[in-house]
Amino acid sequence: MFSLGEARVQITLIPIRPEDIQLASDLLFEASEWAPRTPVNMDPVPILFAQNSVWLTAVNEDKEVVGIVGVHGISFPDRSGELACGVVPKWRTKGMAKTLADLLHDYCFNTLNLHRLTSTCLQDSPMAKVAFACNLVLEGRGCHSRFKNGEWLDTLYFALLNPKEA
Repeated sequence: MFSLGEARVQITLIPIRPEDIQLASDLLFEASEWAPRTPVNMDPVPILFAQNSVWLTAVNEDKEVVGIVGVHGISFPDRSGELACGVVPKWRTKGMAKTLADLLHDYCFNTLNLHRLTSTCLQDSPMAKVAFACNLVLEGRGCHSRFKNGEWLDTLYFALLNPKEA
């Protein structure tokens, strides 16, 4: 359940649909600008169709798409994966990213039975703000790892363990 002012909005994660692929691609492309090691202007489509990834569409009770979430680079022997979360512009700055990330964590731990989730992002990026808000543990920092907009930014390494196994 997501609160928007006085209103409560029910958010559900469903398997990504063919009609959501372009939105997912657009959100991943947008996020790549804040990724520490990903070349800017990369093609996100191979990530969406990788066998070791799971992508979900977040919809509200009116079936309106509010975002795309996923876990990629899944290692099933290690039960780990890297988080991704994208919010449709209309729903940004309302706390929706934290809600989607929390739903994704629950899905990864309870449905996929993963043990460890990671997030690697640049300091001050939208994903870093979500990671802090969701209480992911900051495990490390790569100093001055990417030059962006005239300044050096650090890479932040976050992780979250399955609370049933921590």
